[in-house]
Amino acid sequence: MVAIKGVYDKGEITPLEKVGIPGRCMVIITFLEDEVPLEDEKREREATESFLKRCGGWEDERAPEEIIEDIYSTRTVSRRGETIFSN
Repeated sequence: MVAIKGVYDKGEITPLEKVGIPGRCMVIITFLEDEVPLEDEKREREATESFLKRCGGWEDERAPEEIIEDIYSTRTVSRRGETIFSN
């Protein structure tokens, strides 16, 4: 289940975020407010775009499984707290 923000205007719903779902799917539409001020909508969209520009994207050619395997294989065990709690 994925939830995104959008605006309903005169019979049409416009997503305010990218919808990452391929193909058709069932949706539940919940109306939160009677009216969304256009300036709030524009300000929120600009803030989101600004945030995403600063974040950058994840760049890696490996499959998620390979990345996870790499993370687990390079982990080390810390022994820093052992001397504090041993009797």
